[in-house]
Amino acid sequence: MSDQDRTLPRQRPDAEHWPNASVRPEERRPVLVMTGMWLIFLLWPLTSILLNLNDLPPANRVLFQVLGVVGLVAFVVVYLWSFLNPWPVKALPRWSNMVGVTLVLAGCMALVQPAGGVATWTFLPFLLATWIMMQPLRIGVSVALLIMAVGLTVAIMIDGVERTVWVLLPAGLSMVLLVGTRYVQSREERAAQLQQELSLSRQREQFGRDVHDVLGHSLTVVAVKTELAHRLVDTDPDRAKAELSDVLALARQSLGEVRATVGGLQAPTLPGQIAAAQQALDAAGIAARLPGPDEVAGVPAGQQDLFAWCLREAITNVVRHSLADRCMVTVGAGRLTVADDGIGIGSGARPGEVPSAHGLAGLRSRVAEAGGTIMITETEPGRDRPGTTLEVIL
Repeated sequence: MSDQDRTLPRQRPDAEHWPNASVRPEERRPVLVMTGMWLIFLLWPLTSILLNLNDLPPANRVLFQVLGVVGLVAFVVVYLWSFLNPWPVKALPRWSNMVGVTLVLAGCMALVQPAGGVATWTFLPFLLATWIMMQPLRIGVSVALLIMAVGLTVAIMIDGVERTVWVLLPAGLSMVLLVGTRYVQSREERAAQLQQELSLSRQREQFGRDVHDVLGHSLTVVAVKTELAHRLVDTDPDRAKAELSDVLALARQSLGEVRATVGGLQAPTLPGQIAAAQQALDAAGIAARLPGPDEVAGVPAGQQDLFAWCLREAITNVVRHSLADRCMVTVGAGRLTVADDGIGIGSGARPGEVPSAHGLAGLRSRVAEAGGTIMITETEPGRDRPGTTLEVIL
């Protein structure tokens, strides 16, 4: 399991914004603070239970007061517990869990009502909050409106319009505030989700570029050496065997590079890539002029990794598409140039082949991320074989 899997709450695919597990221990205190701070409004029904003695029959006064206190305490406990354990019975659908919690809270209100009187309807906004804050907005608002309608009807039947209107109006205002809060929260959740998807997309793009750059170059050299060995197998068997040995060594090296790339362990180095370019150009029969150690030493360390990737892709395209006789590479601080005398980038190469659009796009992306630019021009414009020059400038 990855670190991300351990830190992010797991969710059912069909349960947007609905955690499939209890709140983690380190999150319980913030959840309790955010949900519990509003419980101060229940002081009114508590005061009514303890002091509203005239409206209670003397014979049952103590009983109703005890039931009222028990109901209020139970309401607080179940309300807070529902936020800490939003899906208590995993075998049942989410709506069944929420309906069960709602019925329990309504039962607690029924225990409070005889002693609490009209103040009992102060509990109503908390019932609304359980649906609006813990459900997708559309479902939560729909059920909250139903609860408001039922609560309004029952309140009027028990306490009359005049006594309940000043309690239910704040409940309506609370619902508006809850919906507004939940809307902002849902937008923030959506923005965070989009940001996560964008980050994942960038990671996939980076991974695709790395794998392409690693395999593109290696497979090109393998193909060239294999073709050469095929031509030499009858005329020069010893040379053909040597080429096939190189192919085998290169295949093993490429496998290691792919594993390292997948694991994010390494990137090609500029000196190593110059040596690989020499091998690839020699196998393709292209005369090469490559930078020496002194030129490489003049390149700042922060630029060498990028230039290594650029050189890898450029040499791959020269070998694949240029049909060139010569290739010259120069490198210095802030600049890499790869020039050939081939048929030109706009002419195509072997039948059915075109220069790698994906490779060039990935290369442009790498350079742009480093704040540089790529220029691709003809080496000698106007000639039948104008060649191609790729220049990377940082």
